[in-house]
Amino acid sequence: MKTLCSHFHDLRLAEDGTIYREFYDNRTSSLYRQTIVPAHLRQQVASELYKGLNGGHLGYRRAKSQLRKRFYWPRWCTDVKLAKRRCLQCAKHQRSHPHRQGELQPLLTGAPWEWLGIDVTGPHPTSSKGNTYILTVIDHFTKWGELFPMRNQEASTVAKLLMDRVICVHGCPIQILTDQGPNFESQLFGELCRRMSIDKIRTSPYKPSTNGNIERFHATMHSMLAKWVSENQRDWDDKLPAVAFAYRITPQEATGYTPFFLQFGREARITADIVYGTLASEDLSTDEFVTEQQQRLHTAFEHTREHLGAAAKRRKHQYDLRMKPRTFAPGSWVWC
Repeated sequence: MKTLCSHFHDLRLAEDGTIYREFYDNRTSSLYRQTIVPAHLRQQVASELYKGLNGGHLGYRRAKSQLRKRFYWPRWCTDVKLAKRRCLQCAKHQRSHPHRQGELQPLLTGAPWEWLGIDVTGPHPTSSKGNTYILTVIDHFTKWGELFPMRNQEASTVAKLLMDRVICVHGCPIQILTDQGPNFESQLFGELCRRMSIDKIRTSPYKPSTNGNIERFHATMHSMLAKWVSENQRDWDDKLPAVAFAYRITPQEATGYTPFFLQFGREARITADIVYGTLASEDLSTDEFVTEQQQRLHTAFEHTREHLGAAAKRRKHQYDLRMKPRTFAPGSWVWC
């Protein structure tokens, strides 16, 4: 009552006995007549202005704008917020955006091809060979990336490429991290992982940053492809081997080494080495070469583990600085 009395000079009485408030909106230079809603109808009015044809479930700010033009009561903004939180349809279907509600949990690995990240990107423009999708694979330790063009993203296609082009070439990984796409959650893909004794893990729904290595790899891959493809964009699948090679021979900030070196124990010979010439390596016997190679890889792997650990601590520190923890008391109602 005190709040309404503070607006006494703006209150009017309509011919039918309804009390309304004259409100001038400075942004639109419009004068609105806001009906004063009695207490027992406020929740109903706020709910109807948020959903259905009145608000379309388009969010708090739009519902507030709709209500401001027509109604008024003390603490009406709070009731609109509650109407959004009480909406069953929004709880079911609206994509939530929780921001840094928990501390960062780094995913660490200690050996090559121990933990793989897999994803499918596309659909891309149909190439001259009929390919539309790209299966991407990245090793979390060496950062070695594989790119395979596909005509479809069916589970059988993904499973065959994984078996023939990854497992039969690089060996069987311990864990595979994917999203919850139907091709990765299919019975066929699950049976392949079970028979190969692979621990299949998945990202949280609507949380692509869980598989951050592959998502960042996608951004780099798309940027490189955009600079190499022709104008008609029908040759992008022919450029994938070159894109993958260029990515593998560049040093990674997290490891300090190139993926090619961590994979083979030597740097790749590139076209510049052939054109401009490089110093020839000293001749070593077979035993000396093996010993030196083992020592070199041992040192590189130790440094890589240290660099990955330091990078994980750095990311965690930067992430947790703006972390806003959210806790739920026992007995709280949450939507599952």
